[in-house]
Amino acid sequence: MRPDRFSKEMVETAELFFKFFGKGVDAYAFLILTYTETEEDMMNYIHGGETNPDDEGEKAFKVLRKRCQDKILFIDNKASKDDKEQMVLNILTAIDTANGKSSRPYFQNRLTREIDKRATDFYLTHVRGLGSTRSTEGNHIIFVLLTFAF
Repeated sequence: MRPDRFSKEMVETAELFFKFFGKGVDAYAFLILTYTETEEDMMNYIHGGETNPDDEGEKAFKVLRKRCQDKILFIDNKASKDDKEQMVLNILTAIDTANGKSSRPYFQNRLTREIDKRATDFYLTHVRGLGSTRSTEGNHIIFVLLTFAF
């Protein structure tokens, strides 16, 4: 999200996400600032709002920071392909590191277990169950879904 785009409505939309997944998802949530060139720019943005605490955008930003437990990352959408790839690697590494420190390395609740069960049932019935009579095109997508940590 662009740093200048925080609003009350955006925070309310994010709250719907948190409510949908339920208790405990905060520990796995990250805030990613887009159009941010460097870590220094990110830190300046984070601390710059402290000079105007009554600003509605700053209030909205603080709410999201709290929900994400101050886990804030950045990416510069206008950077070169190589620079963006490095930023994505940094994001994935930060997420893996933070989740590795959690009591569980990934978020799981009743909803995600149900999604996992339905994906597994679909795979077993429609992909493996039909064997060679079914085209294998697209099966890798289902396999990725099953290996995604729910």
